Amino acid sequence: MTRPAETRSRTLTQPHDFVAAGLVAPAEAEALARVSARYSAAVTGHLAALVDATDPADPIARQFVPDPRELETTPQERADPIGDDAHAPSEGLVHRYPDRVRDKSSWEKAMTFARDVMQGKAFLNTVNDSTHYHADYVHPRWVRGMVKRDKIGRHIFYQVRKWI
Repeated sequence: MTRPAETRSRTLTQPHDFVAAGLVAPAEAEALARVSARYSAAVTGHLAALVDATDPADPIARQFVPDPRELETTPQERADPIGDDAHAPSEGLVHRYPDRVRDKSSWEKAMTFARDVMQGKAFLNTVNDSTHYHADYVHPRWVRGMVKRDKIGRHIFYQVRKWI
């Protein structure tokens, strides 16, 4: 199925995006909203264009399009299938993945702030042309391609090296 160029050029993240792209029936939007409230979903427009929406068993859709069955838990499932909780330094924190955001609310706040900065709606002179930042208690892999610009409190600010 060919999708409009607008759908192919943007990432689908909200239930109405999946409906507009023809990947989810309008009647399923409410159920999909419950999945989106718990799990983040993002399907690039390019990937969405590869889905055959007429095939209920389309392998790409089954892998990437959110499904209400993701909220079901069977009796044989474990809440912590790989045993991360036993190694967590505190409730809800998994120290084995220091460069990952596991909290959807925190991720959304960071993305909103980043979008505001990139659109010129928010700006701090002290961080100048920084494009990335992280707290000093995490060590993201992407830092290797960056130039440190400033540190404010526990946050370290960077700019992409090749943009300088």
